[in-house]
Amino acid sequence: MGGLSTVDPELVGAVLEIWDECRFEGEDFYNQFGPRVLQRLFEIHEPSKKVFGIDEGPRVFEARCQAHAKSLVLLVDGVFQMLTNCPEQMDQVFQQLGAKHAQAGVHPGLFPHMGAAIAHTLQTFMEEELNEDEVMAWGQVYGALAFEICQHIHMDEVDDDDDDDEEDVDMEGLSQGMGAVSIDQ
Repeated sequence: MGGLSTVDPELVGAVLEIWDECRFEGEDFYNQFGPRVLQRLFEIHEPSKKVFGIDEGPRVFEARCQAHAKSLVLLVDGVFQMLTNCPEQMDQVFQQLGAKHAQAGVHPGLFPHMGAAIAHTLQTFMEEELNEDEVMAWGQVYGALAFEICQHIHMDEVDDDDDDDEEDVDMEGLSQGMGAVSIDQ
């Protein structure tokens, strides 16, 4: 099993190019990325709405979605910047992200769905479709990042009242890419 250290640096470079193309050339990228990702996530994995408080009423759900949508683009951007500028600090970043996701009740099984939603959303900002190599690069890099974060999600910290709603996540598969969840799902 491996994380980010097992990913070819050229793949990371390809993903950073895709990200930069979207954020610099995508119309209103920083305001639109997060809401589009969440919309896609809820389309492909409706149970993820529980993490955002759908069972706590529309106001809570909407507030959490708005907050996450705003922070998501900054989080992804920050992680990618840290990868290139401060790689020695990434383990600390992954620990913090794992703890934060656990506190929010995020089960590792949600990560492949989020990866598919993010990849799908990135395509909406690009002039051309991702080619096969770019899809593979995105899957490998996102899978490795998700694997690193999931290593720090301690399940005893995750509110698990609905165990049967979350599928078990294949950590080996996650570290190898996005597994069975496709971008086009």
